[in-house]
Amino acid sequence: MTLFVLDTDHLSLYQRDAEPLLSKLLSHPPNELAITIVTVEEQLRGRLAQIRKATTAAHLNECYRWLGETVDQLARLPVLYFDDKAGFLSKNESATRSLASSDGRKAITFCGLEAAMNSITSS
Repeated sequence: MTLFVLDTDHLSLYQRDAEPLLSKLLSHPPNELAITIVTVEEQLRGRLAQIRKATTAAHLNECYRWLGETVDQLARLPVLYFDDKAGFLSKNESATRSLASSDGRKAITFCGLEAAMNSITSS
C-alpha cells in the first residue's frame, strides 16, 4: 500500500475543493491518505490567527465555523507524529537547523515513519 502524506498546502486546497487535486485525492482509498502532526499545528495556527483578526461578528462566526470544520477534517485523517524515531533522526547538526522550519519538521517526521517502516519490513 502506498501512503500519500498531504502537506499543509495540499490539505488547504483539498478543503477548498480545488481541482484537479480533489479528484486525484478522492481516487484513493481514505486509508492511503495521511497528514503530519506539523500540518495539524499549521492548520490550527492559521485558523486561530483568522479568529484573532476578525473585525465583525459575521466574520468571527465564519472563522469559528472554519475552525470547527478544520478540526472535523483533521480528525478523519491518520496523523504521523513527531516521535522518538523522528527525534533521533533530528540529532545531527544540519537536521537540527532544519527543525526551525515547519517543512524541516515534516520531513523529519516522515523520515521517522520511513525508518520505522523499513525496520518492520526488514524484520
